[in-house]
Amino acid sequence: MREPRNWHETRVRVRFPETDSQQVVHHSVYLHYFEIGRTELLREQGLPYSEMEKQGIVLVITDIEAKFVAPAHYDDMLIVKTAVESVTRARIFLRYEVRREHDDKLACHGSTTLASLSPEGRPQALPDDLTRAFVALAETGDD
Repeated sequence: MREPRNWHETRVRVRFPETDSQQVVHHSVYLHYFEIGRTELLREQGLPYSEMEKQGIVLVITDIEAKFVAPAHYDDMLIVKTAVESVTRARIFLRYEVRREHDDKLACHGSTTLASLSPEGRPQALPDDLTRAFVALAETGDD
């Protein structure tokens, strides 16, 4: 697996309702953090999801994976790192790292696969301009 060059970073503070009785981030919340990172990556690239939907592009998650490494706690500031790993005509593969800001410790890492659908729910190819944008984001330093 090649290391992405174009990591996007989003800061998120852990809120109390995201934690369990020991004030540790509940495992399910990391999927929300992945979505925050993905949404902000797209927005920063001029591809807000709301605009894609207006163009008839629906991206749905078809696969998700998360590996938990170290706990994050209530009021921790987290850095959600998101990168496009690869792109096909109708799928986008993303990677994530969630790190505690105060010590740069990896709390969780994972991936998602997004599929492009029509508004009617049928598979459809991404428009060429979007494919080019995602391919550019997926480029690594490997030559």
